[in-house]
Amino acid sequence: MYPINYIWPVIGKARHILSLLFLLAVTPALLAQDGWDLKKDENGIKVYTRRLTDDKLKEIKVVTEMPGTPAQLVAVILDVANHKEWVYGLKETRLLKKVNDHTIIYYNVADLPWPVSNRDMVLQLTVSKDQNTQHVLISSKSLQDYMPPQKGKVRVPYSTASWKIVPLTKNTILAEYIFSVNPGGSLPAWVVNTVVTSGPLHSFTELRKIMTRQQ
Repeated sequence: MYPINYIWPVIGKARHILSLLFLLAVTPALLAQDGWDLKKDENGIKVYTRRLTDDKLKEIKVVTEMPGTPAQLVAVILDVANHKEWVYGLKETRLLKKVNDHTIIYYNVADLPWPVSNRDMVLQLTVSKDQNTQHVLISSKSLQDYMPPQKGKVRVPYSTASWKIVPLTKNTILAEYIFSVNPGGSLPAWVVNTVVTSGPLHSFTELRKIMTRQQ
C-alpha cells in the first residue's frame, strides 16, 4: 500500500490523467478478444478503444512502459495541482479533500472549444496495492452531487477510470490506464470519439517526460 502521507513529500513538479475527462500487458490477440481496437501506436504508447454496450461513446485503454517506480508515478497522479502540465485539455484542477491516507477528492474542468460548454467534475481517487502481484492499483469515479453546479459549466454525470502500475525492473514500470465517461449535456458522441485517441497520446507523452526528468 502506498499511503498518501508517505507519497506526498516526494511529489515534485508534476501533475492525472484523466482529463478532458478524456478524458483511459496484454497481447494484441487478447485485446481483440476483449473488443479492444488499436487506434494509435506511437513512441511505445498504445491507445485502444472499444464501444461500450448500449452506448455511442467509447472506452479508452492506454498501455505504455516508462521510467520510474510505482511510487513515483502515484506521486505524479496525486499531485492534482499540477495536472495541467500533462493532462490533455485540462483548464483547472484543485484538491478538495484528503479523505484518508489512500483516498482524495478533487475537482477539474475540461476546456472545450467554443461553442461547446466546458465540462467539470468531482473525482474520488483511491490508491491500493495488490499484495500478491505487487501491482499498484488506482481507481477513480465521479461524484456528481458532491458540489453544486458551477456557472457556465456542464457537470459530467458519470466518469470512471482505473490504473494498473506494474514494476518491470528497479526503475521501469508498465502503466495501463482505462477510462470511460458520459460528458453530459448535448455534446455529440462523435466529438468525444474524435479526441479520445489524440488526447491520451498527448497526455502520456507528457507524463513520460515528467517521469524521465525525475530519474
